[in-house]
Amino acid sequence: MGQDGPVDVTGLVVLSVRCVGSECEEWEQWSRGPHLDRLADLRHVGAVSRASVVPEPKLAMPGPGFSHIELIELIDDVDAGATDVRAALVAERAGRDGRSDHAVVRGEALVPHGPHTTEVGARASSTGHILADVLCTDHTLELEWDRWYDDVHLPDMLATGAFAGGSRWRRRLRPQWGAAHVTLYDIGLPDVTDAVDRSAAAMPDLVAAGRKHPCHCGGPTVLVERTSGPG
Repeated sequence: MGQDGPVDVTGLVVLSVRCVGSECEEWEQWSRGPHLDRLADLRHVGAVSRASVVPEPKLAMPGPGFSHIELIELIDDVDAGATDVRAALVAERAGRDGRSDHAVVRGEALVPHGPHTTEVGARASSTGHILADVLCTDHTLELEWDRWYDDVHLPDMLATGAFAGGSRWRRRLRPQWGAAHVTLYDIGLPDVTDAVDRSAAAMPDLVAAGRKHPCHCGGPTVLVERTSGPG
């Protein structure tokens, strides 16, 4: 659905998807066309975009098991929006317009966390994103870590020139184990891998300056390059 002006994002549904058949070129066209359009027309959705996973050795992470992500920005009721997205996917799979080779490997709802938030359509000029699971290794220090992340770490990362913006999110349903928080970095550089290089190059000096929290830990990290959107 289109928006006349800036609208606050109340939530984000992240779908990790892939083609599981042999007609992946047709799947690609369908995913970028009718599929995204259908999601963008949902009543709680403000914008939809799609990005492809970029293999990046410097992240030192194994293949994530999916080829693309779909970022669905919600503009009011997060639970209702997530429910509508799920219902649309189920209906799509059951209808004539769906594809049996479209696999949603993972889907989750996120809500904004902290002062670093964004507006619907704010990522329209981004060339890609980094999605990073992050956590504090000592739960008794999470509030302190949280302040450090908002006041020190995210500003430090944005100051590297690697990113056009950044926002923090937490999982709508907090997991018992693992990362409850996700950072979404928006890349404005023509080559998205340059963002990894610039941010990685800055880290040794930041660590030497004592600007890394001792309990900070990064989890699974995915680099993606935009292919379409916002819807």
